[in-house]
Amino acid sequence: MPEYSYHAVDASGHATRGVMAAENEIALERRLREVGYWLIDASTSARKHAGGPSRVTRAELIEFLYGMASLLAAGVTAADAFRAMVEETENDSFRVVLEDIELNLNAGSSIHDAIAKYPGIFNTQSRHLINAGEFSDNLDVAFKDLAEHLEWTQKLLSDVKQATLYPAMILAGVLGLITLMVTFVVPRFAAIFEDLNLDLPLLTRG
Repeated sequence: MPEYSYHAVDASGHATRGVMAAENEIALERRLREVGYWLIDASTSARKHAGGPSRVTRAELIEFLYGMASLLAAGVTAADAFRAMVEETENDSFRVVLEDIELNLNAGSSIHDAIAKYPGIFNTQSRHLINAGEFSDNLDVAFKDLAEHLEWTQKLLSDVKQATLYPAMILAGVLGLITLMVTFVVPRFAAIFEDLNLDLPLLTRG
């Protein structure tokens, strides 16, 4: 089934863009109309909207996942949970993505299929975990586990960065000291030794 990049508006004039699978443009228009949107234009050309680079930080993704986990655990439907997160996020780029996912869910897509259109945000591991949660009816647990995993990964990366930063700083300090010695200190002592007619130490001789 082909996927269409679409541009649509709702009754209030709110515009949205995204990607949706449909048999043809007529079927696409029908699916959008069922969820309250009117199709403006559509194209089966390159999926730039879905496949482009992500502009969502790891911290924003973790916050989103924890929010979804809490809403789902409280009994909120997946589509309504995505709508709530659309209203919560301050990242305009991420908001467009979440709106498109919500629209696809309301049109009958599974969560796995809806988020699979955005591999730059939801990687393969994330999609598989969410798919398992959706299949086993444990979506809240899946979102929470994914958030905790990403949080642990972020902390690990931070710890590794700090662990490698300290030795690098020490090495930079030592190199700086050696440069200072060779550039300023040794030449001055050499001049003093020459004035006193003394032999230079072996380590300082050219």
